[in-house]
Amino acid sequence: MAIYKIPKQELGVAPGFKVTFHGKVNVEFPKASIEIPTKVTGCKPYTYRVSLDPAKGRWTSEDSHKWTLFNHEVVVRISIDPARPRYVAAEVYHPVKSKRQRLWHDEFDIFGPYKKRKVEMFAQGAFIDPIKSNADHTYAAGYNDAGKRNYLWPCGGDHDENQRSIGHGMAFQPECDCLSQMRTDPVTKGLAGIRYGLDGVCHQATNRIMCTAGLEVNDAKGYKSKGWAYLTHTLYGRLGLLAIDGKGAEKWRSICNGCLTKKYPRCSEETEFLVSKNEHPDLMQMHIDSNQELLLQVRRDLLDAYNELEAGNLAPKEYADVLNAAINGYKAKMQSVLGSTLHAEMFDEVANVDVVVVDPNIAEAVFAKPAL
Repeated sequence: MAIYKIPKQELGVAPGFKVTFHGKVNVEFPKASIEIPTKVTGCKPYTYRVSLDPAKGRWTSEDSHKWTLFNHEVVVRISIDPARPRYVAAEVYHPVKSKRQRLWHDEFDIFGPYKKRKVEMFAQGAFIDPIKSNADHTYAAGYNDAGKRNYLWPCGGDHDENQRSIGHGMAFQPECDCLSQMRTDPVTKGLAGIRYGLDGVCHQATNRIMCTAGLEVNDAKGYKSKGWAYLTHTLYGRLGLLAIDGKGAEKWRSICNGCLTKKYPRCSEETEFLVSKNEHPDLMQMHIDSNQELLLQVRRDLLDAYNELEAGNLAPKEYADVLNAAINGYKAKMQSVLGSTLHAEMFDEVANVDVVVVDPNIAEAVFAKPAL
């Protein structure tokens, strides 16, 4: 669970009255709660508690409390508009001539205290063979104002001294953490909702976590090459194949309770199941239909393997091997579609060798059953 503090604010709203707000936000995907201790000078404190209903995807609407001081009352109301779930509205009322007069109102952004800070993406040789690997594992990190790493989003894998930076930007780190579906979760492994090997791999998980900073793992081996969308980008898209079996899209759209849809509309788009012609303008028109059919077949193969894994008929490492065989089969068939020259250009140094896109070690870490 991540805890974010709301900074203390003191408001002199009327003679003799001073209202103090502070509090914290507890975030544990898909649940969240906000506690706002509020005090009127000279009166007992009162704590407002509002929480997210994961079933409805909505916050509780409002809470209010009344204090009496010097024979006068002051009412403080806390509310959250479900349409703007990032914001907590606070209002202070004081009776004047038997009618309540609003003395003060404002909104708190629950991530407001957290200014944008540096986030960075890294790549290193996939762990199946870090020295000779022809594909990269990617992950992300965030830094505090002192330049020290205070977040690490492993994206299903791990990291070592062989890492290299492949891009950095600025983002609200709590949002990135929310998108990761908690980097410390022992089940999700910070994969941001990616079902490893089926919806995507670490490349797509890293893109999801870093999307609010406008970053993409373009320089990771096995993602793109020479401007051509290839391998993981072709297979899974930028943010993952949410529609591959009709599942996953709803969960992705519910992340952060819709705030991404409003602030970062591109980040909440679903990846299309079919390959768009506009995504691959460099592919000759005559090759588009054939490429689509090959992609559809390899995605069906991915889904079949995932179903076998779920049924217990494949061990995690066997699942990875089956997926890699399907992906390399797709790459080989593309040679007959593109011709040798375009095939070599598209797949670059891996045109004539097998690639390890789905790391068996990561698959083992993600899907291994806990010991009884």
